[in-house]
Amino acid sequence: METKQSTLIFQCGSKKAAIFSIDAALGVFIAIIILAAASYYSSSTESSLELKQLQRVGYDVVSTLNYYNIYSTLDNMTIHNKTMNITPVNYDIKLNITGDFPAGNIKTNSTIDYNTTIVSGEIPVTLVNESTGSRYYASVRFFIWPK
Repeated sequence: METKQSTLIFQCGSKKAAIFSIDAALGVFIAIIILAAASYYSSSTESSLELKQLQRVGYDVVSTLNYYNIYSTLDNMTIHNKTMNITPVNYDIKLNITGDFPAGNIKTNSTIDYNTTIVSGEIPVTLVNESTGSRYYASVRFFIWPK
């Protein structure tokens, strides 16, 4: 009787060990999948945050120029110089101002660097000529990229 009972315990114990090993391997496999997914999503989120930051800087520059009524000068060099003074040093920006004003379309002098990430945005603005009281509606499109 004793040998049958010890054999029975030994066989039952090995089944428990096999089930535990399979359970542990499955747990490790699931943990690796979760870590890989988290790593993928965290790295893709960084680039989208970088793009949003670029876009926010662009909108801030364009909105600040609009707030100080710089677009109403309709002078390319004035708009370009004020833009470069406001834009943070680690970014470069190009503006295209289109509308039905007498000066025609205005483009700042910055050359777009196509070897880097470029973000674009657009806002509507109202240009007011102080001397004549004329009001023009325009659209300012910006292109911003890191230096």
